Amino acid sequence: RTTGYILSENTSNNSRINWTINNNLVAHEFPFGNSAGVYIPFTFDLSSGDAGVVSVATYGTGIDNLPLPPGVTELNDALGVNNSLNTVDRFYQIDLLGATTPTADITFVTSMAEVGTIIDLRAQRWNGEWEAPILGQVSGLNTVTVSGVTQFSPWAISGNSSPLPITLIGFSAKQVRKAVELNWSTASEIDNDYFEIEKSIDGTKFFAIGKVEGAINSTETRTYTFSDTEINQGMFFYRLKQVDLDKQFTYSPIVSVRVGEVVTSNISFSVYPNPTVETLFITHEGLTEGRVIITLLDGSGRLISRSERWVEMNDGPLELDVRDMKPGYYVIQAIADGKSTSFRILKSE
Repeated sequence: RTTGYILSENTSNNSRINWTINNNLVAHEFPFGNSAGVYIPFTFDLSSGDAGVVSVATYGTGIDNLPLPPGVTELNDALGVNNSLNTVDRFYQIDLLGATTPTADITFVTSMAEVGTIIDLRAQRWNGEWEAPILGQVSGLNTVTVSGVTQFSPWAISGNSSPLPITLIGFSAKQVRKAVELNWSTASEIDNDYFEIEKSIDGTKFFAIGKVEGAINSTETRTYTFSDTEINQGMFFYRLKQVDLDKQFTYSPIVSVRVGEVVTSNISFSVYPNPTVETLFITHEGLTEGRVIITLLDGSGRLISRSERWVEMNDGPLELDVRDMKPGYYVIQAIADGKSTSFRILKSE
C-alpha cells in the first residue's frame, strides 16, 4: 500500500479481507479505510501458534451504534442501559479459519470523528455477551492495542471508564440471624487494591466497619461477602468504597436493610425525563410523609451530591437541577423508609 485503502463498510460483514497468515510471525496490516477516505488499518501480529486464514470486516455507524453486528443483541452496560454514548462508532468482525491455538496482538484504528469525545479506549469482544476488557491494553486518541488475544468474534471499542459490562455487577444486604450479610460481585477488576465497607444509621454520615482485599487484576466474575455483627433493631445503610492501588477510590450505590422487624414498604420511585437536559423529576408513591435521601454519582461511581428532602403525602415530584452537569451517564439513588431505588440517567446537552 502507498496511498490507497480497502473499503469494507458492509453492515452484514460480507465485505472481508481474507489473509492466509498461518504461522507467519510478522505483523500484517489490513489496509481498511472508511467512507470519508480516512485510513483506519487493522493490524494482526501473530506471536505463537497457527492463525490459518484471518478474515476481517469492519463498518462504521451513527452515534447510536446501529445496526449492531450480526449475532450481537445489545450494547448495554450491566444495569441494562444503552451504552452507545461511550462506544466508538465502529464494529469489527474477526474470524480465523483453520487456526491452531493462535495468540496474537491486535491493533484497532478508527477515525477521530468515530471516536468523538470518548477517552480511555478499551476494545471488547462479544461472546454471547460483552466480555470485560482484556487487561494491559494500550490506547491512544483513536487506537487500541490488545495483547495476548486467543479468541476472535465481533469486537467493539468502549471508553470514558464505562465499559460495556461495568465492574460492579451486584451489591446487596440482608439480615442473617444476628448479623447483616453483605454480598457483592465484580465482572472485572483493574488495579483493585481493596474494598472498604462503610455503614450509616441515617444514610448520610458513613463510617468504616471493615475491609476486604480485592483481586488486583481479574477478568473473571468474583464474589465477595462481609458480615456486620454490630447491629441492633433499626434501619442501617451500607456502601462500598473501592480503592485502587494508586489510592483513587469510587463509591457504590447505597443499600439498606431493616433489622429486627419485618416491614413491607409500598413506596415506589420513578424519574423523568430520561434523558434530561435541565431538570430531573423524582416521583414518590406510597410515602405518607418522611425524609427522602437523594444521592447522585457519576458514571464511575464518584459522589457528585447528596441531599435530604422532607416529603408530605400530597407533595409533587422532587426536582433536581442538572443544568450544570456535563453530558453523560449518572446514577441517582432515592432512599426513604428503608426503600432504596437506583436509576441510570443520561444528561444530554
